[in-house]
Amino acid sequence: MARHQQTMAHLNSYGVFRYLNMQYIPDPDTLVNQLDLFIELTSMKEISLDLEANVVTKSTGFSGPGFAATLSHGNLARGANKLQLKLNGGFEWQWTNKSDNTLGTTSYNVG
Repeated sequence: MARHQQTMAHLNSYGVFRYLNMQYIPDPDTLVNQLDLFIELTSMKEISLDLEANVVTKSTGFSGPGFAATLSHGNLARGANKLQLKLNGGFEWQWTNKSDNTLGTTSYNVG
């Protein structure tokens, strides 16, 4: 049973299968008690887009919105290969600084 769980976990770790089923079937062609293993795999949707938005607050007084967009192809070249492209970013400004100098009161990131 431990090998069964290891195999299931290993196949699920690829992140390209939506459905995984393993069935053990007795082998009728042998005198020894043997089982055949039938593994049924269903691939995920080929292309998916995930969008995420968030709000960041830091102890330095900076706050602002952020976003992330992830485009995934779950079965690239029909070889169970996964391609994932991610774009993220955010803009923050400092709420607690009330001086006339605007240097260092805004921050942005893009990745």
